[in-house]
This record gives sequence, C-alpha cells and structure tokens, in this order.
Amino acid sequence: MNAKLVQISRVLLSVLFIFSGISKLISLPFFDDLVAELLIGPDYYSQPTALWWVQLLTRVIISAEMLLGTAVLQEKHLKNVVIPTIQLLLLMFTVHLFYDSLQQANGFIEGNCGCFGEIIPMNNLESIIKNVVAMILGAIVWRFYKEEEMRFRSWVIPVGIGAVCFATLWLTIKEYDSVEEVKTSENLETVVKEEIPKVEKNDTIQELIISKETEQKKIEKSKPNDIKGGNKKKEVVVDEQPKQELPEERSITPGERTKSILMDYAIFEDNSKLNLNEGEQIICIFNLTCTHCQQAYKDLCDISEDGDLPKMYLYLYGAEFTLNYFFNQAGGRKNTYVRTDDFAAFKRMLEGDPYPRILAFKDGKLIKSWKGDDYSEEAVRSFYGIEKKEKKKEQSNEKELKLGEDDTSPW
Repeated sequence: MNAKLVQISRVLLSVLFIFSGISKLISLPFFDDLVAELLIGPDYYSQPTALWWVQLLTRVIISAEMLLGTAVLQEKHLKNVVIPTIQLLLLMFTVHLFYDSLQQANGFIEGNCGCFGEIIPMNNLESIIKNVVAMILGAIVWRFYKEEEMRFRSWVIPVGIGAVCFATLWLTIKEYDSVEEVKTSENLETVVKEEIPKVEKNDTIQELIISKETEQKKIEKSKPNDIKGGNKKKEVVVDEQPKQELPEERSITPGERTKSILMDYAIFEDNSKLNLNEGEQIICIFNLTCTHCQQAYKDLCDISEDGDLPKMYLYLYGAEFTLNYFFNQAGGRKNTYVRTDDFAAFKRMLEGDPYPRILAFKDGKLIKSWKGDDYSEEAVRSFYGIEKKEKKKEQSNEKELKLGEDDTSPW
C-alpha cells in the first residue's frame, strides 16, 4: 500500500512541476512581467538593466522546475536532496503568496499568481491550496520511500515527460477563423502620410516643444513696433545659440508622457510617421499572441465598418511569423503597424498597464484610454457613438421579402 501511495505521489509531483515549468515557458512575456513588477516595481519597463537580470531569474526558475519534475521520478538522492528542495521551494512560494495577498484588498481571490502562466490562471488562494497539497505529497514520499522497493521502470521517465509536455502544449492550440478574402474599408485601406516636422526616432516631445517656442520668439522679435511719430521696424534679434532649457518647471501630464513614449516608436512599416498633434487617432498596443488583443482588434475593425472611427495605428509585440495569424483573426483586415520583439520596449509603451492598451488622441490630447479588463467593444462604441449594425439580419430579411413577393420558392 505504501509503495503505491509513494509512486502516485511522485508522479503527481512530477506532473505538477513539469506542467508548471512548460506553462511559464509558453507564457514567458507574462511571467517576465509578473516577476519584474514584483522585484523592481510598477516602472520596471524603464529600467532595461534590471529587466535583463529579471529575465535571467525567470529562466532559472523555469529550468529548476523542469529539473525537479524530472528528478522526482528517479532514485538518486531522492530522499535527502530532491524532496527537501521541493518542500523548501513550495514553502517559500506559499509564504510569498500569503504576504502578497495580505498587502492588497481581495488579494487571495483576485488576479493570477502566475504559477501556470496564462495557460490556467489561478488566484493566490487556489495556488496556496495547490502548494499545500503538493507539500503533503512530498512528505509522503520522504516518509515512506525505500529505494530498493520503489524503482520506476526505465520507460516511465521519458514517456511521462513527453505526455506532460504534449498535454500542456495541447492547451495552447488555437482555432483559426477561415478567411475568404481580405476585407477593407475606406478608413482601413488607405494610410494618409501627413506632412509633419522632421522628427528623428529618438526625438522627444519636450525637444519639439523647445524648438517650437524658439521659433515663436524669433517671429515675435521680428514684428513691426508702432511708435509715436512714425512706424519703425524693430531690428530682428536672433539668438546665436537658443537656450535649450525646458519651460518652467511643471509636472508632465500622463498624456504628454505617453505621447513622448509613442513618438519614439512612431516610424511604421511603410515608413509613414504618426502625428499626434493634429486630428483624431486611435493607438492600439497589442501582444500578437494574446487572445484578448486579437479579439479587441477584431472588434475595432468591426466598429470602423459600422461608423466613422478615427484612424488606427498599431503597436505590436511578438515574432514576425505571428503577424499573419494576428491579422487573420480580424478577418484579414490590416492597419498601419510597427512591430517590436524587444520586451523592454513593449513594456515601456504599456507604461505598466496590462494589454490590450487602447488610446484615443484628439489634437494632441489623450482623451480616453482602455486597458486590460477595462476594454470592451460596447465601451468604444458608446464613446464614439457608433451603433452596431445587424448586417446579417438585414440580408436575411431582404431574402424573405423577395421570396414573399410572388409567394413562390425556387425549390
């Protein structure tokens, strides 16, 4: 009886650790994000050096989980090294989860602890229960294990690891929507290249403000000056070296900071440039492999076909080969985009917010933003006053009317 209980406990511990490691590996950007915010803080995206060390740590954690998940199925040093290490890690993670939950309201039952990445979201309470069960299994193995009586057959380790890997990867399989043809509309098909001041990629909004104020001062000094007894023109005075000082000290608004960050990445794949100072635009910051981002983009494309939605510009994160999949989820529709596979750059664009992040600008001002769970198709439609058109119903009604005109059917 003890032998079967120990073997079952070892298998369950192995499945738990290998599944956890692969889940984190598949959701690596999410796991990097989670650990970075925990160790560095909400502004971690602006600290690339620290982010490098965080990414190194996350890969060590994933490798350790995979190693322990494999080691628990073999016999060497199982009782005096492998099981104590597993118990220590589980205890450390459980203490952290308790501490983290106590720091925030509803911390036990909200959010995703990241134990299984984005594959199976778990709140802190669920994760604590899972860890306690795993520690009980570990205690059973440590107490009753006898090497000479409880060896697995040679095929168990490779077959077990392969089965867990396949089961985990199975959960990531996506359903592809069939696309008959690329759908376009006037506001999706053409990108108007606006004439804007020449802006280098690394220019910031602050530098543009300084340049504009300097030019304005030159113009004011060159205007004629009315004096009694005649009109005399004031001599044009131009500073040889205009002062590159910032305007009077004031706090930068969130909209100005966001605009500055977006301008750093505002050269798109077709070499067009973004001008946030004039007109209305919608900026979408998406993760190419995120199902919520894919759905949000499809929603926005549908809304743009129902009404006059401002022009959309996409800031995308992910590998180049995922672009086709992303755009196919929106029925083949495609807007001007810039893509990056730089994790730090992507997090800087998000400014600590979850994705998808959608920003509405009008004449240089940030007038509305949606992020993560705050986004919904209804919220965007309501903000822009665009009602959903029942196209399919209208078409079916037309067919019914045609059929009823002579009360005959072609069949």
